[in-house]
Amino acid sequence: FGGDTNGDGSMTAPSRGSWGPLVFKGSDPSHLENLLIKYGGEWDWGMTIENSNVLVDNCVIAESGRTAVFIKDSNPEIRNSTFSNNVSAIYVNHSSMPLIYDNDFMFNGVGNASGDALSVDPIHPGIVDIEDNYWASTFGPFNYNSNPGSPGQKVSGPVDYEPWETGMVNREMISKPLLDIEKSGNQVTCRQTFGFSFTDFMWDFGDGQTSSSAIGSHTYTDAGGLYEVCYSATAEYGIRVKQCQQVDLSTSLEDPRINMSIRINPNPAHESLHIELDIGESVWAEAVLLDMCGAKIATIYSGPLASGPVMWVQDVSGLEPGIYILSLCLDDRIMSRRVIVF
Repeated sequence: FGGDTNGDGSMTAPSRGSWGPLVFKGSDPSHLENLLIKYGGEWDWGMTIENSNVLVDNCVIAESGRTAVFIKDSNPEIRNSTFSNNVSAIYVNHSSMPLIYDNDFMFNGVGNASGDALSVDPIHPGIVDIEDNYWASTFGPFNYNSNPGSPGQKVSGPVDYEPWETGMVNREMISKPLLDIEKSGNQVTCRQTFGFSFTDFMWDFGDGQTSSSAIGSHTYTDAGGLYEVCYSATAEYGIRVKQCQQVDLSTSLEDPRINMSIRINPNPAHESLHIELDIGESVWAEAVLLDMCGAKIATIYSGPLASGPVMWVQDVSGLEPGIYILSLCLDDRIMSRRVIVF
């Protein structure tokens, strides 16, 4: 991926798409292990696997000028590897059934109008298994139909991506950031505790605010929200990495103004939402679920409420994946909590 192949010393350096493709076509099974593959895809795919069941294990494939791996009429196995900063990572044609698992997908979709990290031909007759991969978000990959609320890498076509990994899984070829996030009320303090010295790092607090400080400190305006804090940086060999961790400020929150505590679990929710209250006074209560435009989706409860603990269960299995608002009115006091459905 380096070296002075054109004989001009240090005047030029390789960049995305500098080299041609790797092609495996009609060959006996090949085994690629512990390889760093960068800058492919000058005039074709970065790697083409056609009629050849290649095993890709513990590799890093980065900076491809086109799709990093094109799988055609093949059933390769791709595992324990990292795909970073490619125009797109993997494309699977209509007759291939690869095994793709325990991989990290980060910062793919560079300069790509569709922005896919992994895509399967929409006329594929089956469903391609891409479970147990990390998509640069604890909320899984972005998918227009089934997971539109996720900030993760985009996948498209007939795929099965559940369950997904919530953190980086490739531990050998590149450094894996380790996050230490402490929360106090609506404030977080974030550190990266791995011994390797990352460069060009950035904290993203999940509410539009960022920090380039080594120790990121942030105060949220919504003291009851669910946020995803992400640390992006450059690791060995110039590979961009991204590690995320959820911070749930609403999991167990006491509100002294209302003499109560509220607990929402699980959040994100897939089938049902459990809302637990412990109120120190008798009140009239109304709890409603709203969409992001403020339209009422459901009334969870409306009526008198005695002091003490209470739990409501709300079915969310029929809702479109995305972000919703739980609005809780206790007498004349109103609070809201963010809820994610996937």
